[in-house]
Amino acid sequence: MLEEIGVFQDVDQFIPGRTQFACGFFALRQVWNSAATGQKPARSPGDITALALADYARFDGSNDPSNETGMSKPAFYDDLKQLGLPYSVVPVDSDAIGHIRGYLAQKWPVVVTLAEASVIDKELGRNPYPWNTIFNHIIALTGQGPQAQEVLARDCANVDSRWVLRTGPRIYDMAVMRLGLITAIQMPYSQATPPDSHPIANPVMPALQPTEDDMQVWRLYRNDIPFVAEHAIPQSWLRARWNKGLNMCVPMEMERAIKRNTILYMEQQFSGARASWNSATQVTTWFTPWGPVVV
Repeated sequence: MLEEIGVFQDVDQFIPGRTQFACGFFALRQVWNSAATGQKPARSPGDITALALADYARFDGSNDPSNETGMSKPAFYDDLKQLGLPYSVVPVDSDAIGHIRGYLAQKWPVVVTLAEASVIDKELGRNPYPWNTIFNHIIALTGQGPQAQEVLARDCANVDSRWVLRTGPRIYDMAVMRLGLITAIQMPYSQATPPDSHPIANPVMPALQPTEDDMQVWRLYRNDIPFVAEHAIPQSWLRARWNKGLNMCVPMEMERAIKRNTILYMEQQFSGARASWNSATQVTTWFTPWGPVVV
């Protein structure tokens, strides 16, 4: 039996009435929700679907079926930062397969961007997608394959002719993959030291967890706004309450992405202030009635 480096769930990215171009957000949420071997992921596949589509809407404006924006390289790394996942950018060079195998050997999931047409599912003996493969795609690699140039993959778009998701993990042929971006992600179950000398980006402290009292305040106005502990704005909201005695009150809306010039901001309106997280500086600023406050 083939073993993945952790516990991953199958998640179908094709949701009726929603965009079909959210593969990157689904792949990152799949990895984010994975657990150590023998443990259970914290969230269900349905939860991951809702979170991935919400991420898409924050970055791309909406997750309507007409929105074919997909995921840009800056959005990919900004989303990793939002999820609080340390990562290593792996060079796409003549030893790319060796790099990928090295990271997987130390339990680092690897997320890759590649040409859809270059995906070969070894069980099927062919490309798995029932459409004209002219786009790029993003998938999570989750374990060593039975052969040196094969890899286990969780692919949210590997569906049959009826558009039913095939059970993962799938075995893919790395030798024919046309790779555009390779990113190894450090999870709590990963070995601390990467196998290569690629620098680790986005090192983070463990996320603060809200108390029951915090959650009562958070949900006072709207109970459909999730408290995602790994996101910068909820963390800043907690630090303001705990460390500075500042009450920014309750969230009035979901987080939303705004681009100013070339910089991505995540913003959210609260009843007492407006929060703005700058992806370039990693700083959250609260615009309050008494002036801006950095927490």
